[in-house]
Amino acid sequence: MPSTTTQDIFICHAGEDKQGVARPLAEKLQSSGISCWLDEAQVRWGESIAAKVNEGLRCSRFVIVVLSPAFLDKSWPQREMNAALHEEAGTGQVRVLPLLVGEQKQRNSTLESFPLLKDKRYLVWDGSGENVLQELKSWLGQVYSEQGQAKQQPGPKVPLPKVRRYATDQEKELFLRQAFDTIKDYFQKGLQELEKQIPETSTDFEGISRYKFVARIYHQGNERCRCKIWRGGFGSEGIAFAENFTALDQDNAFNERVAIEDSGYGLGLKMLMGAAFGTQPRERLFSPEEAAEVLWRRFIRPLE
Repeated sequence: MPSTTTQDIFICHAGEDKQGVARPLAEKLQSSGISCWLDEAQVRWGESIAAKVNEGLRCSRFVIVVLSPAFLDKSWPQREMNAALHEEAGTGQVRVLPLLVGEQKQRNSTLESFPLLKDKRYLVWDGSGENVLQELKSWLGQVYSEQGQAKQQPGPKVPLPKVRRYATDQEKELFLRQAFDTIKDYFQKGLQELEKQIPETSTDFEGISRYKFVARIYHQGNERCRCKIWRGGFGSEGIAFAENFTALDQDNAFNERVAIEDSGYGLGLKMLMGAAFGTQPRERLFSPEEAAEVLWRRFIRPLE
């Protein structure tokens, strides 16, 4: 069973920054009694990386994001950061702590790439992590103090209303980017797994552009499944799915469209044509991972 132990810090970083920043930072914090979630220490041989990362994000009080030139080219750590930013936007509580790496010009370029971080105070990696340690002591001291006060003075349980907060256009765009990347990664890994598990099949994944890809499955040399997924389909605020398409550049026809919807309590995805195919009730909202699974199941249906 997955651990539910609360960690103080989740260190989100690119692999290139592991040796020079992430490991020394984790050692610095742990030697001072601050618990850290670092992928190489938490994910064991054979375990699902995605599942363990989700667990780490869920159980950590703060997410230190190591922002560097290498980070700009990595989709996986950016998805981790986006997930934490989305939660922060929904709760109003600080979760993401930016740590910039590199020279001033590199740091400026990094911040330009992530406009949602511009209003945050950030720290600069000094090579030792001492400045990070001192700032965290202040943050965690406040957290532990509030927890202690809550235990000493529990008070009556007063029901509070759930106040709606609707996302900004920028938050919606960030969520939709994350959703598309999640679906894209799901299909790539699904095709790889399919080839491993069913030897008589072969697959093909073709990235047409940043926001369009094509997936194909061949069984004993014959094409059985073909789909195209892209940002669009009657507007930019959606993701379209077309099976058995005839042209890569004709995006005016699709079999399913995933639209972003704001309930006031969080963003979700809705299958606009799902009810007609028994995919889901129309009121159901999906997470990006759930939407990816629904589209994948529809894609591989001809093989069953």
